[in-house]
Amino acid sequence: MKNSYTTPFFSLLLLFLSGYGGLSFGVSPAFAQSVGNRQVQLRIRFVGAHGIRQREEGARFSPEISDLQEKLLRFPYRDFRLIDRKLTTVPVAKRTELPLAHGHSLAVRTVHVSEQRVGMWLKWTGGDGMEILDSRLHFTAQEPLLTGFEVEGDRGIILILEVRQEG
Repeated sequence: MKNSYTTPFFSLLLLFLSGYGGLSFGVSPAFAQSVGNRQVQLRIRFVGAHGIRQREEGARFSPEISDLQEKLLRFPYRDFRLIDRKLTTVPVAKRTELPLAHGHSLAVRTVHVSEQRVGMWLKWTGGDGMEILDSRLHFTAQEPLLTGFEVEGDRGIILILEVRQEG
């Protein structure tokens, strides 16, 4: 199975549906020391999508992702099914590795956290070991961030992240 990481869909990979705020280039020692033992709650949903949707055609969603229908409709697919989900707590300023379904993995490091905004480094690796995403992003806290890629012409995988500050 060929992964199409250079398709037009991939060039539109990051849908900053909660607003894009720029890039961050690492965790400063001062930030790392100031956060102490702070943690954030990370909710991950891993969604399989298939079937190209025609303009007037509706879409089907598994119940666990029905809250994201409006945002998922921005992807060109007809069927959206939850494959995996995780709810975990990750330390601020420390790298955390998280396994996902089908051999995929996600490494994260929070580089900035406030009530309104989150800066996070993400590295998403596919089941075949290919790097899908390696980027530092700023996005609105408590709002879902969606990103995805096309596996084949009519199939894709979507990663949904939500971050909440603990305590």
